[in-house]
Amino acid sequence: MFLSSLNDPEKKGFLELASRAISADGKCTPLEEEILASYRYECGMPEFVVSIRPLEAIIEELRPAPRRTHRVVILELMGMLLADKDFADKERQFMQRLADTWQVDPSEYRRLTRWAKDFLDIVTDGYRLVGPLEEGR
Repeated sequence: MFLSSLNDPEKKGFLELASRAISADGKCTPLEEEILASYRYECGMPEFVVSIRPLEAIIEELRPAPRRTHRVVILELMGMLLADKDFADKERQFMQRLADTWQVDPSEYRRLTRWAKDFLDIVTDGYRLVGPLEEGR
């Protein structure tokens, strides 16, 4: 949703973090994989391949980015991790680590988390309202 506002190095950093976030709890759901694939397309990098750089290096690389970039990254990652309705402790710790390293105010972090949850609820409700997709359409 907001990834188009990032520059290319920030998009690459985001995709690196997203790939690590979905495996933070030791498992990767098909829904998380699907969201990650859609993020690659949204970033204009459908063939993006994750590097073997250490997580700390990626987080530090994004540290000097503008606060808006940090908010976008946290919001988008949070939406992905909450989508399967199972926000595991390891995923929670991963996100908190980003917020702490980038010095995101705790109240701002809670607002971003709440917004991501509310947005997912609205999308889910929208799918309920329009009904299931019919075969062949």
